[in-house]
Amino acid sequence: MRRIVSTLLVVLALSMSLAVLAGCAASEGDAQGKPTLTIVKQAWTGDSSQQPDPLTEMWEVKTGESKTLESTGSRVTLEVVSLGDGVLTLKFDTEGVVRSHDGTIDLMSQEYYWTDEILEGQDYQIATQTLDAGTFWILRYSG
Repeated sequence: MRRIVSTLLVVLALSMSLAVLAGCAASEGDAQGKPTLTIVKQAWTGDSSQQPDPLTEMWEVKTGESKTLESTGSRVTLEVVSLGDGVLTLKFDTEGVVRSHDGTIDLMSQEYYWTDEILEGQDYQIATQTLDAGTFWILRYSG
Protein backbone atom coordinates (compact mmCIF):
# COMPACT_ATOMS: atom_id res chain seq x y z
CA MET A 1 0.00 0.00 0.00
CA ARG A 2 2.86 2.36 0.85
CA ARG A 3 4.40 1.79 -2.60
CA ILE A 4 1.10 2.64 -4.31
CA VAL A 5 0.77 5.86 -2.33
CA SER A 6 4.36 6.91 -3.12
CA THR A 7 3.78 6.14 -6.81
CA LEU A 8 0.64 8.27 -6.83
CA LEU A 9 2.50 11.13 -5.13
CA VAL A 10 5.25 11.00 -7.77
CA VAL A 11 2.65 11.01 -10.55
CA LEU A 12 0.75 13.94 -9.02
CA ALA A 13 3.94 15.97 -8.61
CA LEU A 14 4.87 15.30 -12.23
CA SER A 15 1.37 16.28 -13.35
CA MET A 16 1.65 19.68 -11.78
CA SER A 17 5.04 20.43 -13.32
CA LEU A 18 3.91 19.15 -16.72
CA ALA A 19 0.77 21.27 -16.66
CA VAL A 20 2.97 24.34 -16.34
CA LEU A 21 5.24 23.06 -19.11
CA ALA A 22 2.28 22.36 -21.42
CA GLY A 23 0.91 25.84 -20.81
CA CYS A 24 4.23 27.44 -21.77
CA ALA A 25 4.57 25.33 -24.91
CA ALA A 26 0.98 26.03 -25.94
CA SER A 27 1.68 29.75 -26.09
CA GLU A 28 4.20 29.08 -28.88
CA GLY A 29 1.44 27.54 -31.00
CA ASP A 30 -0.86 30.50 -30.28
CA ALA A 31 1.73 32.91 -31.64
CA GLN A 32 1.74 31.13 -35.00
CA GLY A 33 -2.05 31.37 -35.31
CA LYS A 34 -2.43 27.80 -36.58
CA PRO A 35 -4.46 25.07 -34.81
CA THR A 36 -1.87 23.24 -32.73
CA LEU A 37 -1.90 20.34 -30.30
CA THR A 38 0.89 20.46 -27.73
CA ILE A 39 1.82 16.94 -26.62
CA VAL A 40 3.84 16.43 -23.45
CA LYS A 41 5.02 12.85 -22.95
CA GLN A 42 6.12 11.85 -19.47
CA ALA A 43 7.55 8.44 -18.59
CA TRP A 44 7.47 7.72 -14.87
CA THR A 45 8.52 5.10 -12.38
CA GLY A 46 7.54 4.47 -8.78
CA ASP A 47 10.92 2.90 -8.04
CA SER A 48 12.87 6.14 -8.03
CA SER A 49 12.53 9.77 -7.07
CA GLN A 50 14.48 10.58 -10.26
CA GLN A 51 12.09 10.75 -13.20
CA PRO A 52 12.89 11.02 -16.92
CA ASP A 53 12.60 14.48 -18.43
CA PRO A 54 9.31 15.18 -20.22
CA LEU A 55 9.33 15.45 -24.02
CA THR A 56 7.23 18.15 -25.67
CA GLU A 57 6.20 18.33 -29.30
CA MET A 58 3.86 20.52 -31.30
CA TRP A 59 1.49 19.07 -33.91
CA GLU A 60 -0.21 21.38 -36.40
CA VAL A 61 -3.61 19.65 -36.56
CA LYS A 62 -5.73 19.30 -39.70
CA THR A 63 -9.04 17.49 -40.10
CA GLY A 64 -8.57 13.87 -41.20
CA GLU A 65 -4.91 13.61 -40.19
CA SER A 66 -3.66 11.18 -37.57
CA LYS A 67 -0.63 10.80 -35.34
CA THR A 68 0.65 7.85 -33.34
CA LEU A 69 2.31 8.39 -29.99
CA GLU A 70 4.53 5.56 -28.81
CA SER A 71 5.98 4.46 -25.52
CA THR A 72 7.56 1.24 -24.29
CA GLY A 73 4.92 -1.44 -24.86
CA SER A 74 2.16 1.04 -25.66
CA ARG A 75 0.77 3.24 -28.43
CA VAL A 76 -1.89 5.89 -28.81
CA THR A 77 -3.29 6.91 -32.20
CA LEU A 78 -5.04 10.26 -32.44
CA GLU A 79 -7.21 11.15 -35.44
CA VAL A 80 -8.51 14.68 -35.95
CA VAL A 81 -12.28 14.44 -36.50
CA SER A 82 -13.00 18.16 -36.53
CA LEU A 83 -11.73 21.60 -35.59
CA GLY A 84 -14.21 24.11 -34.23
CA ASP A 85 -14.18 27.45 -32.50
CA GLY A 86 -12.12 26.70 -29.38
CA VAL A 87 -12.59 22.93 -29.58
CA LEU A 88 -10.73 20.00 -31.17
CA THR A 89 -12.49 16.66 -31.61
CA LEU A 90 -10.20 13.62 -31.62
CA LYS A 91 -10.81 9.91 -32.13
CA PHE A 92 -8.63 7.75 -29.89
CA ASP A 93 -7.36 4.24 -30.67
CA THR A 94 -5.21 3.43 -27.69
CA GLU A 95 -3.73 0.94 -25.30
CA GLY A 96 -4.20 3.52 -22.56
CA VAL A 97 -7.00 5.27 -20.72
CA VAL A 98 -8.13 8.79 -19.89
CA ARG A 99 -6.45 10.00 -16.74
CA SER A 100 -8.76 11.43 -14.09
CA HIS A 101 -8.38 15.04 -12.94
CA ASP A 102 -7.11 13.74 -9.59
CA GLY A 103 -4.29 11.84 -11.35
CA THR A 104 -5.73 8.35 -10.93
CA ILE A 105 -5.77 5.72 -13.67
CA ASP A 106 -8.55 3.16 -14.11
CA LEU A 107 -6.56 -0.07 -14.28
CA MET A 108 -9.68 -2.11 -15.09
CA SER A 109 -11.02 -0.04 -18.00
CA GLN A 110 -11.46 -1.83 -21.31
CA GLU A 111 -12.46 1.26 -23.30
CA TYR A 112 -9.78 1.56 -25.97
CA TYR A 113 -11.66 3.41 -28.74
CA TRP A 114 -13.47 6.66 -28.11
CA THR A 115 -14.07 10.15 -29.47
CA ASP A 116 -13.75 13.19 -27.25
CA GLU A 117 -13.46 16.96 -27.37
CA ILE A 118 -10.47 18.90 -26.12
CA LEU A 119 -11.34 22.47 -25.21
CA GLU A 120 -8.83 25.15 -26.06
CA GLY A 121 -6.40 25.82 -23.21
CA GLN A 122 -7.48 22.83 -21.08
CA ASP A 123 -5.34 19.77 -20.42
CA TYR A 124 -6.54 16.35 -21.56
CA GLN A 125 -4.55 13.44 -20.16
CA ILE A 126 -4.19 9.84 -21.23
CA ALA A 127 -2.01 7.22 -19.56
CA THR A 128 -0.82 3.65 -19.80
CA GLN A 129 -2.71 1.19 -17.61
CA THR A 130 0.21 0.37 -15.37
CA LEU A 131 0.91 0.46 -11.67
CA ASP A 132 4.67 0.66 -11.01
CA ALA A 133 5.88 2.53 -14.10
CA GLY A 134 4.42 3.85 -17.33
CA THR A 135 3.78 6.87 -19.51
CA PHE A 136 1.21 9.60 -19.63
CA TRP A 137 0.56 12.29 -22.20
CA ILE A 138 -0.86 15.74 -21.64
CA LEU A 139 -2.64 17.18 -24.68
CA ARG A 140 -3.40 20.90 -24.94
CA TYR A 141 -5.17 22.47 -27.92
CA SER A 142 -4.64 26.02 -29.11
CA GLY A 143 -6.60 27.17 -32.13
